[in-house]
Amino acid sequence: MLLILPSKPDNTVDKPMATASNDFRDVQRQFTAHLRNPTENPPPPNLEDRRMAIYRRLIFANLRSLLGKRFKVIKAILGDEAWSNIIRDFLIRHRAKTPLFPELNREFLYYLQDHYDTDSGHPFMLELAHYEWAGLTLRDDEASRDDVQTDQHTDLLNSVPILSPVAWLMGYSWPVHRIRPEFIPEQKPEQPSWLMIYRNSKETVAFMELTAGTARLCQLMQDNLQDNQRRTGLGVLEQFAAEINRAGDQQVIAAGHQQLLSLHRKGIILGTQSAE
Repeated sequence: MLLILPSKPDNTVDKPMATASNDFRDVQRQFTAHLRNPTENPPPPNLEDRRMAIYRRLIFANLRSLLGKRFKVIKAILGDEAWSNIIRDFLIRHRAKTPLFPELNREFLYYLQDHYDTDSGHPFMLELAHYEWAGLTLRDDEASRDDVQTDQHTDLLNSVPILSPVAWLMGYSWPVHRIRPEFIPEQKPEQPSWLMIYRNSKETVAFMELTAGTARLCQLMQDNLQDNQRRTGLGVLEQFAAEINRAGDQQVIAAGHQQLLSLHRKGIILGTQSAE
């Protein structure tokens, strides 16, 4: 399975400003602890509860709404009550490692990784969250199709096929792209689901389900560039044919060539570069 969770930031925390008194920091900690878990942590003394109620409502409601828009499928599966419970648990148990607001989606993914009980009836939840997170992250990723230069005339067999920098190959144990409130799988399939998540020429995020063979071709092309091997498309197809014990089989080469052409039409393969 290719699912790789994003790396967590280091645990470095800036030291509090020297001008802040210990008493004030204690009040801050008590204030935020109360907002996270009002039933277990009393507010700081001498604060009007009416005002505290505004903060309690805003923090929880805004977080529930924002993450609900980011993880729509998960929210729909859980329902309003369970979704509210998981947001409250997120507030109570998770400590974000970054103050950047756009990273909230990633922090929720970390929370599920560390705290979600996969025996609760939804063992696919972490993979589904990763799938939803990937689409959001790719949409906002600063990488561009224009970052890579390719030849004007594309020869996918005799040149080096170049994958788009905004095309991500993903492998999941569960069919996350099909999971909905109307379809809740009860057992993990025998075969994984291979997906390509990519930004097309219109800068729209799209999803493509791949066969295991096409996924392997994409992986070989990725490895080709990362290892700077500069193998041509034909070289990649010949390696693939050898891996499935059909070395030299022209039918495999021809079928693989058609797959490369299809990936190129969709913009997953941007073009080619010279093998020299």
